[in-house]
Amino acid sequence: MSWTPLSHRIHHLPLILAGPILRRTESRAVTVWLALKAPRKVELKVYSTEGGIGEIVDRPLLQGARSTVQLGKYLHVVAVTAKPINSNVLTSGQIYAYDIEFAGNRESPSGVAVPRK
Repeated sequence: MSWTPLSHRIHHLPLILAGPILRRTESRAVTVWLALKAPRKVELKVYSTEGGIGEIVDRPLLQGARSTVQLGKYLHVVAVTAKPINSNVLTSGQIYAYDIEFAGNRESPSGVAVPRK
């Protein structure tokens, strides 16, 4: 098997190169980090779960969006923070879910979502 330069393989890699990584969690903010191969606006939503055990409740408690920063030709990173909608706060000991959506250029359609974790 011969070595193939990254420049020949990059177009076959998924949009997400690393992450999502939960970077910080507070009662009034959640930050998630990602590394992408293309620029995007990243939207993060945090949801309560039914009884705090895993079933998603329909409306987000926290929400935030941020655009990636380019660090290389095929490396775009973002740390997006979701903050309270209305006066919502997170409670210690509860299980929360999050959803990430991407908006961007022609390479991948906008609204591609990462499954809720």
